[in-house]
Amino acid sequence: ISIFPNPSMGNLYVTNAENSKLEVVDLLGQVLFSKDITSNRELLDLGELSNGSYIVRITNNNNTVTKNIVLSR
Repeated sequence: ISIFPNPSMGNLYVTNAENSKLEVVDLLGQVLFSKDITSNRELLDLGELSNGSYIVRITNNNNTVTKNIVLSR
């Protein structure tokens, strides 16, 4: 699973995560964004989130991958 660019100005691409649930979580654990990923390459618009560090959590078939991202505009 790849997430790029990182740091990002608000748009992120997620690849190799088809048939998964994606959540963007702040450092306090609050889910701020959620989306079902249905294709091999998805574009996420996170422009409504503030600058800062976030965790992307991707769950598929009871497996979870987490990645740290930084939004900076």
